[in-house]
Amino acid sequence: MQKICLVAGLLLVALPGAGFAACSPDDAMKKASDVAEVLANKLSSNMDAASKMMTEMGEITGNGTVNDATCTKLDDLMGRAKKL
Repeated sequence: MQKICLVAGLLLVALPGAGFAACSPDDAMKKASDVAEVLANKLSSNMDAASKMMTEMGEITGNGTVNDATCTKLDDLMGRAKKL
């Protein structure tokens, strides 16, 4: 749960200041929020893998730069999270 809160905090700080791109900060925030929700449900059954994915999501969104690659990486992460 702490990791979810940490990721949410990173998103709130990093994404609003990002520049305009085809993948907007709002798009990335929504995708990251959706991934976090899926991973939160997986924590009880597969804590290690879900925690690693949460860390990966933090790395994807943590630098504050949002571009098409950001959304592509988050889409990939969502696919993998659903398969856990």
